[in-house]
Amino acid sequence: MAATIIDARPATVDLNLYAGDDINLKILVTDDAGVDFDLTGYTAEAQIRATADAPTALDFTCTVLANAVNVTMPSATSTTMPIKGVWDVQVISATGVVTTLAAGKITVTPEVSRADTVAREAAK
Repeated sequence: MAATIIDARPATVDLNLYAGDDINLKILVTDDAGVDFDLTGYTAEAQIRATADAPTALDFTCTVLANAVNVTMPSATSTTMPIKGVWDVQVISATGVVTTLAAGKITVTPEVSRADTVAREAAK
């Protein structure tokens, strides 16, 4: 008899990012039937690390909407992303249940125009 495998891993989503850019991602959340999942009462967090066990992380800012999570990072922070790394985004229910929605690798292209990075951030 063949073994049954239950795969409860998050969706694999690899990111190709550009250092120095403002990052804005919207993660839509649906159930298995494709129906919008109600995220009322949930919080979210997302991080980038050079490796999964690296002690240092870059945090995204996460905003939970009715059925989505907005994941953002300002340009001043994105300039410090590792060239290669990993990331994930998790939602946490009001009762503390953690669900990882997406995870994957990141590849970052270094920015070229960076002389005005500080001035750009100050102007925001």
